[in-house]
Order: sequence, then structure tokens, then C-alpha cells
Amino acid sequence: AAFGGRAAADTDDEPPAAKSCLYESELRRTTVLDDRTILFTTRDGQTYSNSLPQQCPMMRSNSILNYTVEQRRICAGSMFQLLVNYGFGLTPGVVCALGLFVPISEHEAGDLIARSKQSDDNPRRRRRSERDMVHIEPVEPLEQPKH
Repeated sequence: AAFGGRAAADTDDEPPAAKSCLYESELRRTTVLDDRTILFTTRDGQTYSNSLPQQCPMMRSNSILNYTVEQRRICAGSMFQLLVNYGFGLTPGVVCALGLFVPISEHEAGDLIARSKQSDDNPRRRRRSERDMVHIEPVEPLEQPKH
């Protein structure tokens, strides 16, 4: 009986299994936390954390992402494109791959979002990203006349 009790306790403690795909129709919203993590929230209120296999450069909490949907699903390994707003409309940016969808609790999701907002509020980080954007735009028009 003790063995059966332990087995039942182990099963209760096990987190829900990660999913390789989510149906596009079941998604309510996505939240970019940083250059490596996206939260997907479904219509039934479940949140999945997706840790990208590699860093997605320039992806930030306010980034707009264009997902690849195959057979009405978004899957691990699917590519998505970052759309960057340089002030004159959205410009296609880097293409990155999704990881597995790992279910997390509402409490864990809240903690991750709060931590992400704290790092976004860091003024040093914000100044650096604004400076980078200023440098990116003028460089190309200056180089074109030289050719």
C-alpha cells in the first residue's frame, strides 16, 4: 500500500506535459518577455511558456511577431518573423524558431511578466536600444551614394 501511495503522489506532483503544437484557434494572446521567451495564453486560460532554442536578436516585450501556421497549428520548430517598427512602418526582421510549449501556472506567468517589465524599465537598457535604432536608420542612406 505504501508503494501505491508514493506512486500516486508522484503522479500528482508531475507538471502537465509540454506540447509540441497549439492550435491557432485556441490562442487568446501571446506575450513576448525577452529575446528568448514568449508566453502563449489559450482561450481556456492556460499559459504556455515557449523558450526559443536560440536567442532571437532584437525581440523585446513590445515586438510584433508573424507566426508560421501549418495545418491551423503553431508548432515547436515553426519559424516566425520579427516585424520591426523603425518609425516608418513595419519592416520584416530576423526569422527565429519556436521551442516546446511548456504549461505554467497563472502565478508563474505573473512572475515572469513582472520580471520582464522590471528589465524593460531599466533606463540604461532603454537608452541603449533607442541609440541603436538611431544608428541603424541613417547608416544605409549614407552608404548608398558611395556605390
